Amino acid sequence: MKKLLKAVFYTLCILIIGSFLYSIIANNFDFNKASVLGYKINHVMSGSMNPIIQTDDYILSKSANFNDIKVGDIITYRCSAKDLEGYEKYQDEIIIHRVIEKNDDYLKTKGDANEIADPWNVHPNDVISIATYDLTKKINLLNQKNN
Repeated sequence: MKKLLKAVFYTLCILIIGSFLYSIIANNFDFNKASVLGYKINHVMSGSMNPIIQTDDYILSKSANFNDIKVGDIITYRCSAKDLEGYEKYQDEIIIHRVIEKNDDYLKTKGDANEIADPWNVHPNDVISIATYDLTKKINLLNQKNN
């Protein structure tokens, strides 16, 4: 039974990854637009969310709008920092951080490993998705069970 479940899981992973690759190609290699059934795969590039999410993890996230988000959610968003002196390099970067505050106009976010909140506001049109699953941890767990 375990082998069957494992085979089904790997088959589903292959189908999802294949569909995602097709979506990437169909969207002219724009990874931020690529999705399968509303889900996206995000590659984590920093340790700002340690220990929950680590550098080089792959996160599955579901497309979301501003109204779907609540305090405590881990979201991906496009950074709007062009008007903040010293933070221009973050403009249009895709960031994965936790929501620590929400009002009708914007969100405030913070990386779990960071001491201070992000200096910019996340506006409704900046929100991309809500993180739902750490694929890297699941794959590593399956590999450990096989060894």
